[in-house]
Amino acid sequence: MFVLMVLTYILTFLIPGGEYARLTDASGNTVIDTEAGFSYVEGGIPFWKWIFSPLLVLSSEGSGALISVIVFLLVIGGVFNSLEKCNLMKYMLDRITSRFGQKRYQLLTVITLFFMALGSFIGFFEECIPLVPIVVALAVSLGWDPLTGVGMSLLAVGCGFAAGVCNPFTVGVAQELAGLPMFSGIWFRALAFVLIMNFFIPSGSAKAFLLMPLIVPVAQVFRISAQLCVAAFAFGDGFSNVFYPTNPVLLIGLGLADVNYGTWVKWSWKFQTLNLVLTSLLLLFGMGIGY
Repeated sequence: MFVLMVLTYILTFLIPGGEYARLTDASGNTVIDTEAGFSYVEGGIPFWKWIFSPLLVLSSEGSGALISVIVFLLVIGGVFNSLEKCNLMKYMLDRITSRFGQKRYQLLTVITLFFMALGSFIGFFEECIPLVPIVVALAVSLGWDPLTGVGMSLLAVGCGFAAGVCNPFTVGVAQELAGLPMFSGIWFRALAFVLIMNFFIPSGSAKAFLLMPLIVPVAQVFRISAQLCVAAFAFGDGFSNVFYPTNPVLLIGLGLADVNYGTWVKWSWKFQTLNLVLTSLLLLFGMGIGY
């Protein structure tokens, strides 16, 4: 991560800064002003701001959510540790195993859909970290391996996050930046959720701020709608969250499940490839119907 920070800082001086002029059309949407076009602006950031960026982000605008997640993880981690120390966790797992042992696949389906819905409708992703060890322990107690538990929780919430039916952290932010009504075009993302769900069962906001101002202008040049750009962004962000080794949620989740990254890739690459093909076809379909 430090190497990536260094490279990013260097690139702020090598790549010229710039911005596209924007205007509001008759429908109230913010679009690129093709006449004013692109203009260069001063780039680079002060060295002190770069070196202290991990701390400055805590005092930046909108950092309340980040601080809340940190506090949430500390509190929930303490609660789960207490449950483990008093053997209450083992008692609950034993009771669930005893009750659903003969219906474990139905339980797998319910848990998977639950995590997918959390990711798709309320943008639940980082918050699932404390739940991963519980689902992994449950999967093992039901006779599966830890990878199945990671798939039921972390992979499921990542897929729901990608579909982003009403995800405020990817779709919501990206549509606002693209000048689109909040959560508009929901039917297409709901279709993606259903398709992903059928195949699945046997800090998105920061990326939006970085990528959407680049993606939307280029897409408009090629007559690709902003709505389709938002869908493509949501798909790519969500699925990469559970595949890229630079994602802290994935690494923490795998660490809690005692699964190394190489094993995770070998276990999930077919599923990721299927998602790539499926979402690519969906995007082509969306382009074909003028979504």
